[in-house]
Amino acid sequence: MDLLLEMIIIWALGFWAGWRWHQARMAQRILRDPRSLRRALDEIDRLSLEVKTLEDPKGEPLRVERMGTQLYLYQADTDEFLAQGPDLKSALEQMAQRFPNRSFRGHLEKEQADQLGIKVD
Repeated sequence: MDLLLEMIIIWALGFWAGWRWHQARMAQRILRDPRSLRRALDEIDRLSLEVKTLEDPKGEPLRVERMGTQLYLYQADTDEFLAQGPDLKSALEQMAQRFPNRSFRGHLEKEQADQLGIKVD
């Protein structure tokens, strides 16, 4: 029993020391080059724009994803696959054919459309 307790204490101390070492390394890196943090945050923002939840007051909310050359439409609350297509128009047409009795809602900002590669008039 004493051995188990010692092992737990050694593991906890090692975990804490590793955490502190990593924290100090990250602080040094940020102080040395603060632009690297800005670039990393910009990349996170760019990636988060690839999956968008669209909102409007009527119908079920949509989510749009781009994977390669295809756009995929999902019901935002349940992640139910709705349709896919090379562009938004064809994906929406396919969705309307598959679900004629359901209404969906969405709003896509120009910036979001640019990030998803969708042409907006």
